[in-house]
Amino acid sequence: MDGSVIVPLYVYPSMGAWDPVYDMAALYPRVQFTAIVNVHNGPGEGALPNPEYSHAIETLNSFNNVRTVGYVSTTWCARNLNSVLDEIAAYSFWGEYRDSLAVDGIFVDETPTQYSPESVSYLHTIAQAVHGSNGLKEGFIGRSSFHFGTGGVFGPTRACTPPNPVALPLVVPPPKAQPPDPPAPALVYCKPAIACARG
Repeated sequence: MDGSVIVPLYVYPSMGAWDPVYDMAALYPRVQFTAIVNVHNGPGEGALPNPEYSHAIETLNSFNNVRTVGYVSTTWCARNLNSVLDEIAAYSFWGEYRDSLAVDGIFVDETPTQYSPESVSYLHTIAQAVHGSNGLKEGFIGRSSFHFGTGGVFGPTRACTPPNPVALPLVVPPPKAQPPDPPAPALVYCKPAIACARG
């Protein structure tokens, strides 16, 4: 691969809304796209995505260079853990129901900016749920290097870098899938000259 781009798809996939992502994936087959699917601050209310989302997710999954991940917010580890685990189970069910709806993993957003043993335990439980889910294709966990939509300064997230390095692999994607953290400001570069920025 020549590079990677994170694409937060926090927009309803009405007619043509996701076409630019499909077009870029087709135009740049040597670029790895990670598409964050956010139905409604997570997987939404139903057991399955509605027909528009189902079609859009299946289209994304038809590209070899697109990884889809389901959005889950932790509210800096203050959100009820069972609610987070329920959302992971909902995303997993999509893939158990129909393989073409399967997401590769989970994008964990709003992770804490300060280390604490409680946060590590909370995120460890999430990691175990993701890796133990049958419906997720890779069990991939994306740990955001940027807080999309927080209204704050974007920069590296440090909560998952405790003094004990044994905990670190529990909350990051496998080494082959993890791009290096880009420097602030929040600009992700990849070849050939594609940029995805939030600001």
